[in-house]
Amino acid sequence: TFIVLELILLLWALGLPSVLERWGEEIRLLFPLLAFGSGGLLGAQFPLASSLYLRGRGEVGETAGTLYAMDLLGGWVAGVIAGVILLPLLGFRESGWLTSALKAISLLLVLMAAFRRKG
Repeated sequence: TFIVLELILLLWALGLPSVLERWGEEIRLLFPLLAFGSGGLLGAQFPLASSLYLRGRGEVGETAGTLYAMDLLGGWVAGVIAGVILLPLLGFRESGWLTSALKAISLLLVLMAAFRRKG
């Protein structure tokens, strides 16, 4: 399930810049749906990651705390990097491509971990 969600997020990241460019000014009508979709997909990762991380460990509180801290830190770092560096230097489209590349790398890492665990 986590791998499927990673793939959906990769496709979402690949398609989002094109959708935003095609809609132009009318994007304000579609933006709430796009924001809800992005938030829902990203929010679904947390419980899935928690269940994966918890396997083989016994402490629910420690797992939740660790993952929540990493989630907050990652969101903060990504927000600063995207808002201060990427968007001003690369623009929206290229920043979207870079985000897609990073999501593809994370998908590959998850796939490698899954195959290693099975093998």
